[in-house]
Amino acid sequence: MEIREYWRIVRRRWWIPTLMVVAAVVVVGLLNMSSPAKYVATATAVARTATDTDKAIRFEEIGTSTKVALRVRDRLHLSESAQDILRRTTVTGNSISALYRVSVTDGSPDRAVAIANALSEEAAAVYTDLAAGSQAVRTIQVDAQRAAYRERYLAATQRVLDYGVLHPDALGAASALPGDVQGTSGVGEGGGGLQALPVYLAPTDSDVEAKFLALRLAEQLASEAYRDFEAESARVELNELKAARAQVVDPAVAEKDTTARQRLFYAATLALVLGVGIAVGWDHFQHTVRLPEEAEILAGHPVIGIIPRANTRVVSAARAVHGG
Repeated sequence: MEIREYWRIVRRRWWIPTLMVVAAVVVVGLLNMSSPAKYVATATAVARTATDTDKAIRFEEIGTSTKVALRVRDRLHLSESAQDILRRTTVTGNSISALYRVSVTDGSPDRAVAIANALSEEAAAVYTDLAAGSQAVRTIQVDAQRAAYRERYLAATQRVLDYGVLHPDALGAASALPGDVQGTSGVGEGGGGLQALPVYLAPTDSDVEAKFLALRLAEQLASEAYRDFEAESARVELNELKAARAQVVDPAVAEKDTTARQRLFYAATLALVLGVGIAVGWDHFQHTVRLPEEAEILAGHPVIGIIPRANTRVVSAARAVHGG
């Protein structure tokens, strides 16, 4: 059927969708009136994630955790359980913007504001504590790695000194090292190099000189690895201190819950759609020809006359006239 045909059906049976919409609005309206008023309070928090941690901490999960709900219950001296608080709580947001909205629904606007603020603050505190705990674990790992690099460097330096004591003439091999190696390896306060070993007599044994040069190069490599590790550790720790934290940036403000009006709109829309569907279905299964246009469509010829419907009184009068 064309759109005009549907429109004709709706106009002819307009009372069906109208009745459906009125009934839906009345029923949902009565339900809304019998339900107590509700308020929604929403607080906004910023929770940045440390990019160098192995597992990201999700603020949404912390905000709806039992631990946070128990803290809020004890803080506000609430009589309800933690699960009752969480059932009226929603946390939305994403890690890209780092903005999260903590919403609480309650029959009292002041109570909704208090719970929303407490939830967001406690969630931010737990989030920061967990992030700091992750950093503490990383610090322990970094300290162990730092000790290993330091031992490696000290061991290489000690081998150079011990070899110099056994072979004093080998110290002259330091003059054969490249300029960036001689006197620049190691970690020092003045820019970080090893103090150049004094140059004595030139070596007389090529094997001794080669061994000494190898020890000095090993010492330089250990020193450079130690410096690179310290620089990278400082960069990572700085990033973590800047990133892994959470705080409330916008306290909660109570607003009246608008879900009642939304339910009313959805019910009216659904009733209208159902009413139109019932009208079209009724017309589809109703085979009585009621309009001249329908007769013309079915017969394929124009209508030449309309016979009015006769009631019992008209039929009796016609029979009396014609003697029937």
